[in-house]
Amino acid sequence: SRTVHNDRLLMFLLRNRAPERFAEGKPKGLNAVGKMELERLKKQMKRNARLRFAAQERQRQAIEGQLAATTDAIDISRQQPQQEEVMWLAEQHSHRLRLELQRRKETEQLSKQARVVEEHRDVLRKASQEARLMELLVEHHAEEAQERRKRTESNELDALAMTRWHARCA
Repeated sequence: SRTVHNDRLLMFLLRNRAPERFAEGKPKGLNAVGKMELERLKKQMKRNARLRFAAQERQRQAIEGQLAATTDAIDISRQQPQQEEVMWLAEQHSHRLRLELQRRKETEQLSKQARVVEEHRDVLRKASQEARLMELLVEHHAEEAQERRKRTESNELDALAMTRWHARCA
């Protein structure tokens, strides 16, 4: 038995549920509720656009005000002779810059010294490892020599015992 599908109903559902894929982006026909919803969305979009525009306009005006105030302050400061306070501030800034440069040099020197110390530590660590290895090799060699002496001593005792045994038996 073969299942029969209602293609018109299927296309109606697809057009209304996924209009961007099946109905060139819009439903085939809008009913009154759809039209009201569309009108409401348009009004909301217009209102949001007006609010965004007003906020951006306020922000632009604030920036223009700050710019005008800064420009006026610059003009006034150019017209006035330099005051002692300005000179004092410049000297303070210069002093801070010198201190910062000195701090950076000292930091660089410390990092160089730290690298040298780390290199020396690595050398010492390697030397310590090599010394430990040599100690282990010497211990191993001494143990082997002692084991060989024991074996030779044991062999000599065995040979001596065998000669005594042969002498008794003969």
